[in-house]
Amino acid sequence: MATLHDFIPQARLREHDEVCTPAAPAHAFEVAVHYDLARSPLVHALFWLRTLPERLWAAEHVPVPDLHIDAIGRDGQGFMVLDKSPGRLVVGAIGRFWETDITFAQVEPAQFAAFNEPGWGKVAWQLSTEATAEGSRICFDVGVAATDDAAWHKFVRYFSLIGPFSRFIRRQELQLIARDLGGARDPDAQRTLPGDELIPTAKRSLTDAITIDAPPEAVWPWLMQLGCGRGGWYSYDWLDNAGIPSARTIRPDLQTLRVGDVLAATPTSPDGFTVLALDAPQTLVLGGLFDTAGDRSLPMDAAKPEHFRQVSWAFALERLENDRTRLYVRVRADYGPNDLSTRLQVRGLALVHHFMESAQLKHLKARAEQTAATRSDLVEAAFGAAEIVYDLATPFQRHARCHWGLSEEEAGRAYPGDALIPKPRWQWTHALDIDAPVADVWPWIVQLGQQKGGFYSYQALENLVGCEIRNADRIHAEWQDTKPGDALRLHPKMPPLEVREVAPEKHLLVSAGVPPERDAQRFVAVSWLFQVVSLPGDRTRLISRYRCDCSGDLGTRIAYGPYIMEAIGFVMDRRMLIGVAERVERASR
Repeated sequence: MATLHDFIPQARLREHDEVCTPAAPAHAFEVAVHYDLARSPLVHALFWLRTLPERLWAAEHVPVPDLHIDAIGRDGQGFMVLDKSPGRLVVGAIGRFWETDITFAQVEPAQFAAFNEPGWGKVAWQLSTEATAEGSRICFDVGVAATDDAAWHKFVRYFSLIGPFSRFIRRQELQLIARDLGGARDPDAQRTLPGDELIPTAKRSLTDAITIDAPPEAVWPWLMQLGCGRGGWYSYDWLDNAGIPSARTIRPDLQTLRVGDVLAATPTSPDGFTVLALDAPQTLVLGGLFDTAGDRSLPMDAAKPEHFRQVSWAFALERLENDRTRLYVRVRADYGPNDLSTRLQVRGLALVHHFMESAQLKHLKARAEQTAATRSDLVEAAFGAAEIVYDLATPFQRHARCHWGLSEEEAGRAYPGDALIPKPRWQWTHALDIDAPVADVWPWIVQLGQQKGGFYSYQALENLVGCEIRNADRIHAEWQDTKPGDALRLHPKMPPLEVREVAPEKHLLVSAGVPPERDAQRFVAVSWLFQVVSLPGDRTRLISRYRCDCSGDLGTRIAYGPYIMEAIGFVMDRRMLIGVAERVERASR
């Protein structure tokens, strides 16, 4: 089952909308996927306006398109169904959306993710449902990318105009679908959250929530540095942080909040919100009791003056499946029974709060998801970089590294493809045994490559030098048809290696470079073999053999000789073998 992320793995823009209903997930999905968007007069009018230029200049009648969601893709042009599975529909298009008469690229769904011809934009959206305690949640996700920077800049200008209408349509349709399913319910507002007990007789209560594609441990550090003079509030900085940008990185010096600490509400006043409860990484409750007549803060449990405002502001993190988090934010307020001024003030603040809270949640989501995506990569990359430095400092250990995972005798025998580089200047042969049969390992090998499944190695280090790699975590059917003559790319700006031999479930051989007989003065020639060997007990030995020959001039020997290339290659190649084993064994489990 493919998801939106599989088709646009490196989206430059992501948007998410959702609504809760009392219906079961399967029923909610069927209603949503067959819904007629034209049932909304406003949506129908927007699509009518979108096709107005075509009708004005067309020689024949141009009808408004069929706006049933499940009708998308029937005409074979424009948007197409990329994947449909129980509870999920993924639709996408590759086009020049900024043109008055949009030009669409005609590609098959299997080629959607790999398509990289310059000058095109990619858009995909996903309609899905998931179970909740009260029924189901209908989610609508959008991902946007472009095949080059020029196309992206054109799309940004286009989306600055069309984006507000797109968001309106999505939210309008979700509300209408939810209405048909028995009404859009807000279970988030009904649940009990930490901090509710602090103001049991609250006169106002507002609840907002968002689902974040990151575990609570990735969200929590951002909450710990809330406050003016700290990390900011992640909302509209020009309104609540004197224009000072909220933090975009996690600051270790701001990770030690304690109950009783006060977080400044504004940059010019020491007063603010007191930390009332803290339970990492699940609960943070802020609040305060304010004497509105005396313009002063009081302890939360102090006797209430005649004119007061008491507020609690709770952040609760719920761990969801697949390392996701549901972040709930609730503000509760109480005030004196005869305090008209404070009552009006609280109502006004409630309107502003929703505006500010929506921005805060959106910005927290973006920061936490970025942290979750890069933290493990960066930690691994640090170890990888340290290994490379160590290997550069220990060239005398090169001989042992060159046959990592197998004996010197095993590494010294002949392998397929050796004839391409009969007398290498240097080489390595690495191996790793995997607890899975060859049939389970082979699909991961044939999808190797910069524009395909990556190399399962230190992704952050590879991208640090511009490789633009995203390692695959599943087998992609569209990348399994590797054949001789295909390109295996290492870097978008480097000539690719050529696939020379493909022996299914045996070996994959690639090579590159100028053979020495064509240019004896200066040349580089390499071969790289990936071999799978069946072992007893349904196990597999995966072998990586790299051979390099080059001319003897100083520049070529430095750039392509063993001192630099072997030190880097050993670290990256060993991590690649381990990365394959991790993926195969995880899939087997």
